[in-house]
This record gives sequence, C-alpha cells and structure tokens, in this order.
Amino acid sequence: VIFSSPNAPSTFSLPLAQHNTMSYRSATPMETDGGEATQFKYRVDSAARFRRFLVLGTEDPIYCSNNSVPGLGSVVALRELLSGGQGVKCVETIAAFATEGRVAKQDSLTFALAYCARFGDTPTRTKAYELLGKVCGIPTTFFSFLEFFKALGSEGGSKQWGRMHRRGVAAWYTSQPATRLAMQMTKYANRNGWTHRDVLRLCHAVPLTPAQNACFSYVCNTSKKRAHPADEAGAAPAAAASRAPAVAAAAGSAVAPV
Repeated sequence: VIFSSPNAPSTFSLPLAQHNTMSYRSATPMETDGGEATQFKYRVDSAARFRRFLVLGTEDPIYCSNNSVPGLGSVVALRELLSGGQGVKCVETIAAFATEGRVAKQDSLTFALAYCARFGDTPTRTKAYELLGKVCGIPTTFFSFLEFFKALGSEGGSKQWGRMHRRGVAAWYTSQPATRLAMQMTKYANRNGWTHRDVLRLCHAVPLTPAQNACFSYVCNTSKKRAHPADEAGAAPAAAASRAPAVAAAAGSAVAPV
C-alpha cells in the first residue's frame, strides 16, 4: 500500500499489516512475490469471491466500469460452493443482496440465480424459484433470468423447460396481485427478446383468480375484442332485418319468407 504526502520528500511504502487493524476471517496471508508496492497478498475463500462477484460482477479484485455480461468464467467460486453443498445459502445471499440494494447492476444477481436454478441440486433449485420474485421484481430482470437460464442450457444441467422450471416461472405470475400484474404486463411488454405471451405459453401458467385470467387473456390476445364502430353500424341493419320476420309473425301481420 502506497502512502504519499505533498510535504514528504519521497514516496514510502508500508506493509498492510502495520496500519490495517481490520480482521479478515476469510483471508489467509500468502508468500510475497517481491514486488515493491505489493508486499502482502491475501487469498480469500470461495464465499468471499462469490460475494465480490455479486457486487462487482467479477471475482477479480479489480473493478472495471465496462464489465461485459457475466459468463461461466465469472462464477468459479459459485461452482465450488454448489459442489460443496452450500447452494441454498448462496441463493439466500443472492436474495439478500437484491432486497438490500447492495449492487449497482442486477446482471450478476440474475446470472447467479439462473446458474443455481440450472446446476444446483434439488433443494437449491427449489429455493431459487421460491425467491425468484424477490430477486427479479420486474419483468426486465425476470426476462434476463430466463435468457441466462436458456444460454446456460448448452452447458447441461436441468431441462430447458422442465416441470420445476415451468412451475417456478408460472408462480412468478400467479403470486402477484392482479393490479400489480396488470402494471407489469403493460409497462414492461417485452424485454431482451421475450414477451409475456411467449413465457405464459411456455410455462403453462394457470390463473388463480378471474382478474389474473383477464390479464393473461389480454397479453395472449384470447379475450373477445370489441367490434369497430363502423362494423357495429353496418351490423345493426342486418340484425334488424333478421329480426323482422319473427316480429311480423308474432304480430300476425305478415308471414315469414322461406
């Protein structure tokens, strides 16, 4: 660590251990490489690197503002945690970071959640879909989750649209009140190449209330559409003509034509 002062004749360096009083529970000292500015290095465990990825979007100790979309090389620590049976804890950490607003971008959270839902064990996947609504509160992040989940399919894991995935995605819709669901479907009609119509047809969501059914029908274009005023004007004389024979027969003034 380099300290400089405008009154000092030259720059001097001090080891990190001499001025930092913080305790690093997950850090262990490594051998120095003889560098002038870097006299001590610390190796962090998988949990610390995973939290670093959630916040910075990378496991490296250097942050770049133009980080690209997360990839498999960015979740080495998460892969180690999943193989160690800590998948449920990882999902809970993702949800905590999302609800507490501890990240600047949501891509790292949605990618990590999609990775857990794709490659985690059964308890991890169940927890991932259970907390899907908390991590992906709006369709923008929800569709990003679906896109990441689809992209990870080339690496194996669970089925693309298996039973658990369909139920978890459908629950994102059915667990919301109808008023909020209507706002979500109209304000965020499509994002990242996904539409609500595509998702509903893939997950086979079943509405729980008539209000949810109206929302589903609206986006899937299955509701009965109102006729154009011009069509209604043209249909009125035809309807009246069709009723004329019955009215005439009832009144006894005419016989209905054959």
